[in-house]
Amino acid sequence: MFITAKNTYYAFDICPGFWHAIVSGFAAGIVCSIDRVRQEILAGDEEDDLVQWVQDDLPSDFCIDTGNAQVAASYGQVMQWVCGATVITDEQPSPQSRNRIKLPDVCAHFGVSHNHAFYMLRELGARFEVANPTAT
Repeated sequence: MFITAKNTYYAFDICPGFWHAIVSGFAAGIVCSIDRVRQEILAGDEEDDLVQWVQDDLPSDFCIDTGNAQVAASYGQVMQWVCGATVITDEQPSPQSRNRIKLPDVCAHFGVSHNHAFYMLRELGARFEVANPTAT
């Protein structure tokens, strides 16, 4: 979700409130991610805005460690138990795909709730406004 967000609707220069909402949601205990997402982002270009955001602004404990065998084995159960957690992804289901399994399909298989970033933003009460509405 983060890479798509940065490259489309929520680019850092257009929608900084999106990124603030993520950090605020984490501080409130309602948003987190997994270490594999962090690793994928940090494998990118060091000059990339998203890489810099993860390094500089994202709390170090934002991403849950999935390398632990016990965590990996019960990840789906944990996600359902933790206050009815919802996986946020911009991926579209593709149940026929065998070369790349999509998150919505994994969620459907394990009965884990999933939704789009817009859902999360509404839940967080995020609002994005023009900084200088009189500028043209």
